[in-house]
Amino acid sequence: MIVVIPGHDRIVPPSSAEALATAIPHCEVLRPALGHIGMMAAARAPDTLWSSLTMRLTHLEV
Repeated sequence: MIVVIPGHDRIVPPSSAEALATAIPHCEVLRPALGHIGMMAAARAPDTLWSSLTMRLTHLEV
């Protein structure tokens, strides 16, 4: 399981996402320096999050 917690987020405060990560045993946490929308729409999202997330999902055992 992977939980992505944006560095700054007004939609889902990082403290709320941290609580989710704490509740899921053995989850991996990614903390990109982006906001909620920025994780998908920012010009730097591919380098900041997408490539790392793609790599992890490619090697994730189901």
